[in-house]
Amino acid sequence: FHTDQFKVSIPTPPVTTLSVYHDVSPVLAFMGTLAYDQWSVIQYYYGQNYIQPPTPANPTGKINVVSPQNFVDTIDVSAGTHYKLNDKWLLRGSIKLEPTPTRNADRALSFPDGRKIGLNLGARYTVNKKVAIDMIVAHVFTQQAHINDINPASGAASVGNVNTDINLVGAQLVWNI
Repeated sequence: FHTDQFKVSIPTPPVTTLSVYHDVSPVLAFMGTLAYDQWSVIQYYYGQNYIQPPTPANPTGKINVVSPQNFVDTIDVSAGTHYKLNDKWLLRGSIKLEPTPTRNADRALSFPDGRKIGLNLGARYTVNKKVAIDMIVAHVFTQQAHINDINPASGAASVGNVNTDINLVGAQLVWNI
């Protein structure tokens, strides 16, 4: 099946994870994770029917493009704890160190990734034996990343630096059936 619509396939990397958990006491536990992200399987993105201004040689303006990524594998490290305050409240906290799979020479605006440090604080409120509410607030500090983005269709370049901060807030209802 073929249409004139734009198409791009973006694979996701395989991840191998090792996690440990230890109850230090009835109220305190520590946990940690090592994750091996196999980003190197993504060497390029391939886009079909990329639209650029029409030319006499290409009146539709649609071309196929290859955008180099040249990602490298990374190892993420995280550590966390939880503390049972009482029968109703469980407090959580963690830190995560995550290198970037991107390289300065190939980093593009489509994936302006830098090294990251994530801090998470959370809590669980137990309503009863069947229902609980989980809450989290997190901030990810991202190192400034250099961009060297060359448009494969036109050759135009975007060069500079990008700063990214990530804030997360979440909640979920837990229902034990």
